[in-house]
Amino acid sequence: MAYPAECCGLLMGHRRPTSLTITSHRSAANLARDSRRAFTLDPDALLAVIREIRSSAPTVDRTPQFLGFYHSHPNGSIQPSRADLASAWPGYFYLIVAVGLAGPPSYAVALQRAVGSF
Repeated sequence: MAYPAECCGLLMGHRRPTSLTITSHRSAANLARDSRRAFTLDPDALLAVIREIRSSAPTVDRTPQFLGFYHSHPNGSIQPSRADLASAWPGYFYLIVAVGLAGPPSYAVALQRAVGSF
């Protein structure tokens, strides 16, 4: 568990014209200097996922695709930060999980497609 630092990782699954199905995720190291306020995903994790997808046997439904990223906002909101917006790759999906300190983890998620803005 990364809390109180931000966690981050990659999302894989299937994209169709009107739907998105996330079938798996991979956590990645957060390489940010201040991991409590930002995330920098370890590029080796992205390369490993791309290699895994390329080498996987197609399923009945299709070969999984790299869909996007997830990260947390410790003690924050699900709204993307300015840094999130500035670093978003167009055409990929972003899952932001807001987690709090009190009691059992309370969270909300926002899944938004970055196409110029969230």
